[in-house]
Amino acid sequence: MANLTLKLLIDSEKNSLTFSKNYRIFSTLDPTTGITGFTEFLEDLIIADPNAIDLNKLRRYFRYSRNRHDWSLWYEVEPGDLGEAGDIVFEDCSEFYFEIKYEYDDGTCNEMGSIIQVNEIKLRFAQTSTTSNTYSPMTQCSDEGCTTIIAKTDPSFKPYEVDSAIGMFKELSFYTNVIFGHEVVYFRTLPESDSGDFVFKEWTLFKNVDRKCLKVAVPKNAFPSNQPKFAEFGLDFELPFEVHVDHRYFQSVFGKKSQPRYRDFLYFPLINRMYEVQGSYLHRGFMMEPTMWKVSLKKYNPNIDMLLQDDSRHFLDNVVSSAEQLFGEDVENDIKDSTMPKQYDTISQKFDSSRNAIHPDLRIKPLKYTYNYASLIENYYDLSAITYTTSTYELLEGSPLVSESILVENLPSLNDNCSKKYDVLLAYQGSGPFKAWRNNALITTDKNVKGNDSRFIKVRAPLDTLPDHIGQTESGRYIRIEAYKDLSFSNQRNIMQDVDSNGDKIVKFKIRETSILYNSVPQFNSDTVQNLSYTALFNLNTGSDVVQFLNGYDNESQKGFKISGQFSKYFNDEPEGDFTLSVDVNSTNKSATVSNLKSGEWYAMVVSISNEFNQCGLYIYSISEDAADIINHNEFNMILESKASIPLAEFNLSSSKYYIPSSNMWIANIRLFNTMIKEDQHEFILSQQYIKDESKLLIIDNCKPQLNLPYIAKNK
Repeated sequence: MANLTLKLLIDSEKNSLTFSKNYRIFSTLDPTTGITGFTEFLEDLIIADPNAIDLNKLRRYFRYSRNRHDWSLWYEVEPGDLGEAGDIVFEDCSEFYFEIKYEYDDGTCNEMGSIIQVNEIKLRFAQTSTTSNTYSPMTQCSDEGCTTIIAKTDPSFKPYEVDSAIGMFKELSFYTNVIFGHEVVYFRTLPESDSGDFVFKEWTLFKNVDRKCLKVAVPKNAFPSNQPKFAEFGLDFELPFEVHVDHRYFQSVFGKKSQPRYRDFLYFPLINRMYEVQGSYLHRGFMMEPTMWKVSLKKYNPNIDMLLQDDSRHFLDNVVSSAEQLFGEDVENDIKDSTMPKQYDTISQKFDSSRNAIHPDLRIKPLKYTYNYASLIENYYDLSAITYTTSTYELLEGSPLVSESILVENLPSLNDNCSKKYDVLLAYQGSGPFKAWRNNALITTDKNVKGNDSRFIKVRAPLDTLPDHIGQTESGRYIRIEAYKDLSFSNQRNIMQDVDSNGDKIVKFKIRETSILYNSVPQFNSDTVQNLSYTALFNLNTGSDVVQFLNGYDNESQKGFKISGQFSKYFNDEPEGDFTLSVDVNSTNKSATVSNLKSGEWYAMVVSISNEFNQCGLYIYSISEDAADIINHNEFNMILESKASIPLAEFNLSSSKYYIPSSNMWIANIRLFNTMIKEDQHEFILSQQYIKDESKLLIIDNCKPQLNLPYIAKNK
C-alpha cells in the first residue's frame, strides 16, 4: 500500500529548545484526508555540540484531531518506535490535524549545554491511494514554553524616499493607485444636518448619498485572513486593516473637496467582504505635499441609524450576511461563556439551573481555600452527613418460585480457585432487593448487617438462569448478593440472616441515599456527545472506604457512566493508604491506584472518556501549600496518570439523571464537560472556581447553598 508523507517545514525562528523543561508544539493548519494508519516518524535535528546534551532526555509526543477543537491524549513517539500511536486507525473519509510536541527535561530548569533545533519533521501514513505522495501542510510553531525568552523584532523605521520632483511624485502616486489598485464598490455617507446631539457631541443619523466603483491600494497586498475571532462584543476579523487612496484620484471620482469620511463603507469583490471606515487622515509625502489618504477599516455592521438609498439597500441585501445568520449559535455560546449565568445567577429552591434536588441532610459548609491568592473553594459538600438507611427484607421462599421470591441458598463460590460453598441471597425481579438494586439504591460495597456486625456485599447481576437449582420464576431474572470480609472481595462469608419479632427470617442491608440529583441526563454517543470530561476537588475522611463521585448508570441494562473510588488505609491510626479510582462506561471498567494518598487533604481529579478517540484518561493531582501562607496554594502536582483504550460505548438514559450518592468524603467544584480537556490545560481548569467555558458544561456545581426566597409571579 502507498504512503502519504507530511513534511513539516519548521520556521527557523521558532524551532529551538534552549532551556530544560521547555517545549514547543508544531501544528498542521491544513487538514489531511485519505489516510488509514500512522506508519513512521522521522526528524532532522541540528545540534551544535552533541556531547553537551543527553538526547535520551528529549521526548517527542504526537496527538491528532478532527476539528482542531477536541484533541486526543498525547502519544509518546520516537524515530523507529511509534508506541501505541502505531495502533491508531484513521477513517479515510475524515479530515485530520496533527500536533508534534518536543520537550527536553534533565530534571533542572537550567539553560541547556547546546541548543536543539528541529529542522524538519516527517510524518508517514498509510493511505488508500496506490501512489505515494509527499505533502507539506502549513505549519504553526508555538512559542518556547519559558518566560525567559526575549522577543526580538526588526526595527521597521526607514527614512523618507525622496523623488526628483514634487510633480513626478504626485504622478507616480496617482497612476500607481489607478493601475495597481483593487476595485471596490464605495458608499459615501454624510450625517443628517438636523440629527446633531449636543450632549454627546455626535451625529445620530447618517445617510448614503453616493455609490461608485473605486480603486484602493492595499499595502503589501496584506489582506486580513478569513479566520473569524470572537471578542467581548461580537464577531471581529483580523484588525487593523489599512488601505490607501490617492488624494487626486479620490476627488476625480467623487468631486472636489471630497474625502473618505467616518461611516463610509465599501465592498471588496476580491474577498467578498464589507468594511466600514473607522477613520482616515491625509498623508503628506515629499516636501510635505498631500498625496494619499490612509484609511483604517473595520468590520461593517448594518445599523438602523444609516438611511440607505433603495438601490444601495438592494445591493447590500445580496452581498451581506449578518453575524447572527452565520454564527448565531457560536455567539450564543460565547455570550453564555462570558456571562456564566449558571455560576453567577442567584440560586434558590425555585431556580437552580444545575441541581434538580438536594438531600435535606446534606451539609454545605463554607471554606476559605485559595490558589495563587484567588478563591478556589468557597463552599463544599460534606457527603458524610447523610447516614446510611437500613432496609429490611423478609425471606419469601417456597415452591414454585415467583417473581417476588427472596431466598438464601448454599451455592458454590463464583470466585476463581475457590471450591467452597457459601450462603448467598437470591432476589428475583419483583422483590424489594432487586428493585432497590435497579434504582441504584443497593450497590456493590454496601453492607449486610446483623446487630453490630456487618459484612461488605457484592452484587452479581442481572442473571437469567440458576446453576444447581431446580425451579423457575415467572420471568427468570434475579440478582445474587454475596457477603465478604473486606473490600478486596476475596474472603467470602455467608450472608447474615436475622429473625424479626414474629419469628420470620429477614436480611438487612445498609443502603446509600442520593445526595445531589442534577438536571443533566446521562448521554454518550458518536455524534452530538462523543467526549466527556469530569473534574472535581475531593477530600477523603478518616473512615472513608468506598466513595462515588458521579453516577449516571443503569444497573439492569448495564449502560451508563459512573466514577467511584476505594480507599484502603495502611493502618487505622495513620492517614495514608492506597486509593483506587474506577470508571465504568457501559460494561467496560478502567481503574488505577495511587499510593500514599492522605485522608484529610484536598486533591483534584480529571476523568476523560472519548468515543471520538476511543480513549479513557484518569488523573489525580495533589495541591501544594504556599510556604508563606498555609491558606494559599500554588501548585498542582500530578500523582496519578492512567491512559487506556476503550471500545465504542453509547447510551441515552432519558428517564434518568446524573447524581452523587452519599459517601464519607468532602467534594467541591464539580464539573462535567462535553469535550476532552487537553492535558496541558488541566491545571488551568482545576485552578478556577468560575469556568468561562459554560457552553461546554453539562454539569457545573460550585456547591452554593440555595436561598429561601419567596416566589413572586408576573401579573398578566
